[in-house]
Amino acid sequence: MNNYLCTFAETPTPDVRAVVFAICPQNPFDELKKIERTLCKSKIKGKILFDMLLANGSRTNRFFIADFDGQHIALKTLKNADDNYSSFSEYCTLTLSKNTNHLDDSLLSNAMKYALRIGTPF
Repeated sequence: MNNYLCTFAETPTPDVRAVVFAICPQNPFDELKKIERTLCKSKIKGKILFDMLLANGSRTNRFFIADFDGQHIALKTLKNADDNYSSFSEYCTLTLSKNTNHLDDSLLSNAMKYALRIGTPF
């Protein structure tokens, strides 16, 4: 079972090519090779957004961006992307709310769990 979810079709901004969501408290970077294979199969290159909400249970340090060259995620390019929090959270909350049956939201507060279920960005 994966500890992440990838989306490709729609992204929160034109420069982001894919979004990787943590779907449980386990960090998706623990499965970096699997994520790279998933991205490679999709034949994309460019910026990848990581939503770490369910891995860290906090709004702080929620979003990160890294470059993907078609084969590997360049960890040296990984940077915090919380400066775009409002646009990213709107997109990501909507996507997560559509997949609640696949999520382990145990690190979230009850208010955050409720907001996620109904698709309210936070």
